Amino acid sequence: PEWAGQLEDLGFIAGEPVSLMARSKPGTDPLVVRIGLSTFALRRVEAACIHVTPARG
Repeated sequence: PEWAGQLEDLGFIAGEPVSLMARSKPGTDPLVVRIGLSTFALRRVEAACIHVTPARG
């Protein structure tokens, strides 16, 4: 919950496309995600604050 506001400040907002670029071994950190033209490494606890709906198509 404390990361939700920080993630919004970075651009993780409703309707913005997000791509998973890379991840480390299963169950470990980090996850590398891209939103817009920016790339971020997120810990799993931070990524858990993001709700993702798969794109159609």
